[in-house]
Amino acid sequence: AAHGQRALALPVDVTSRSSVQTVIDRLMADFGRIDILVNSHGLTKRMPAVDFLEADWDQIIGVNLKGTFLCCQSVGREMIAQGRGSIINLASIGGLVGLPTSVAYCASKGGVVQLTRTLGVEWAPLGVRVNAIAPSSFNTPMVRQVLEVEPEYRERVVSKIPIGRIAEP
Repeated sequence: AAHGQRALALPVDVTSRSSVQTVIDRLMADFGRIDILVNSHGLTKRMPAVDFLEADWDQIIGVNLKGTFLCCQSVGREMIAQGRGSIINLASIGGLVGLPTSVAYCASKGGVVQLTRTLGVEWAPLGVRVNAIAPSSFNTPMVRQVLEVEPEYRERVVSKIPIGRIAEP
């Protein structure tokens, strides 16, 4: 507001089509258009694949992949009607390479990569750009949780990063 702009913070359950649509409807009512969507939500749980619980799989796939799809789909409709817009999905290096004890996270983020590619080629002719960013490890609450449980994670990951450290947001 100090810069002459308006902002709106709304809670949303990205795994619920109706929750996502309620937020989109409110944004359209208040602002009249949506120019940019950044999907940056994500969850992980680390454990060997043979021990991974179905409920954990469903939750991670639901938030990371289904949630990204539902947000893209709802906002994509508005952007296609506008004839323009940009969607940026946060994937992960885990969507491009396998990471031990991260089966659901890697599967979900690999899905985000393919979802982005598919929407990108489908919606580009309609004026909507869809891209993904696939970062490595950043010093976020999610990574700090992993380090509490798996202190060796830092050394294993940092040894593969050319700059030699976990990135800062």
